[in-house]
Amino acid sequence: MSKDVAPSKVSHDALAKLFSSPLDARITQMTRILSTAAGIDSTFCFLGYSMVFVSSQLRLLSEVSPTPLLEKVSWPNTVTYKAKMLELADSAKALGGVCSDARTFLRLWGLLKIYVGMKALYLSPPKDSIIKYLAWGQLTAMGAYLINENQVYLASKGVLKGRTPAQLGVKLRLAIWVFGAYLVLDFARLFRTWQVQQKAVSSDEKDVIAKREEENRSWYRSLWVDSSYFPLCFHWGVEGGSLPTQWADMVVGLLGASAGFANFREQVRINS
Repeated sequence: MSKDVAPSKVSHDALAKLFSSPLDARITQMTRILSTAAGIDSTFCFLGYSMVFVSSQLRLLSEVSPTPLLEKVSWPNTVTYKAKMLELADSAKALGGVCSDARTFLRLWGLLKIYVGMKALYLSPPKDSIIKYLAWGQLTAMGAYLINENQVYLASKGVLKGRTPAQLGVKLRLAIWVFGAYLVLDFARLFRTWQVQQKAVSSDEKDVIAKREEENRSWYRSLWVDSSYFPLCFHWGVEGGSLPTQWADMVVGLLGASAGFANFREQVRINS
């Protein structure tokens, strides 16, 4: 009988150790992050653009001679080192595309958030009039961006008919420039927010200090994200892209991953 009990006890001890391990804590944390729209978007943004960057690096590696260590790897007879690197690069970029597609799908109902944002802004406007007008401008720009992006996405999936690829390209580039206008307005908002904070009366109250720390954290994160996305508008907004083909994926992947990391790190902090 003891032989029957022993394996059960071992399994119980193993599960108890697993469910109290750091790995379990990380899995639980990721589950919380991926249970929210913001968490999904930041995770897929960071992962997707990171894969685009990895893809660009694998393509560069395919052009160089393999190291002695890689030469010892037993590749299949029909596969060369260069072919394997290019295969991995294609897989990484494809995964990045899946992440991008998922994020675009989740933005299909983004106009509902624009409505809620306008309602909140109307009922509880910022005290500073400049920030208020900038907020209205940002909501308008983001609404226009989503309308164009949603049309392009649904047309690409065959939901909307009668659009040619050329028309969709123009509409998508228009959406990018509208998004660029949103970023410019956000830079202006950040600058005005900084001005207002400089005039604010300091306080030693814990609640006031905690609120100020949260505002500063949000301010720097927004600046980080905006600064990462803004240069990309000049690439995405031009037919065929403005960056040289050999550098496009590396630059896009690096800047996009930078924006995604800033938001993902915040989600990790919130869900710690």
